[in-house]
Amino acid sequence: MTHPASDQTLRSRTSAPDTAPQTAAPAPYYLEAARQFRDAFGGRSRQWEHRKAESDPDFPKVIYIGARRFYRVADRIEYVRKLQERSAAKAAAKEARRRELAEAADTDNE
Repeated sequence: MTHPASDQTLRSRTSAPDTAPQTAAPAPYYLEAARQFRDAFGGRSRQWEHRKAESDPDFPKVIYIGARRFYRVADRIEYVRKLQERSAAKAAAKEARRRELAEAADTDNE
């Protein structure tokens, strides 16, 4: 009877070495439980999660496995990036409007 190759021999023939470079972003299939997802936003409530899912089109989509809710980690990271972009755009618009009003006030005073 022949025996299969040892695990070490099989691994050396079928996979890349363990020294492969690590990527910074998580793989798109990594999941986190809804509780972990909410904790990433400061321990928000389930109601907040529900409201954001209903009102924000960019909010990550929930994945149901049985009765449990999960989110993709990559989707959460992308959502945070979009929130930061929105915030920066809103701040830039507010600053432009402030400058515009200041210039208008300066021309009125002259």
